[in-house]
Amino acid sequence: HCVLALLFYMSSGSVTYRAICFVLGAFFQSFFEYASHAWAFHGPLWPMHKGHHVKPGDKRRLLVPLAYSLPTGFFEWVSVSALVGRDLVTTMACGSAFWYMMFEYIHYTSHHPTRFTKWMNYVVPWHKSLHEAHKIH
Repeated sequence: HCVLALLFYMSSGSVTYRAICFVLGAFFQSFFEYASHAWAFHGPLWPMHKGHHVKPGDKRRLLVPLAYSLPTGFFEWVSVSALVGRDLVTTMACGSAFWYMMFEYIHYTSHHPTRFTKWMNYVVPWHKSLHEAHKIH
């Protein structure tokens, strides 16, 4: 989190501009996460992903392997940087990384509920439906 905060602070533009870029990065990551899961993991990368569906409680298969996420992140950085420039991509990357961490947390707790998860199910009504939807994907 500290690295994200530092990168956000160091990027150029007004706070409003940076906040918009941060949200755009989170939105982009959300779309990319869905697309890569639907079209890559349930397509050509199915052999790598299949174990997650066979043993959904296996902690070794919950997070995206670094062999996939590091090259993909680099490709995203270079592609978006070429389109929008370095300053914008830095702030967008902060939003993207933040959403990626949130996604991985939600994914982990959907397979391994904690006391906090149970509390969230009570406090935030859509939280439980999110976990239930993940189980049937």
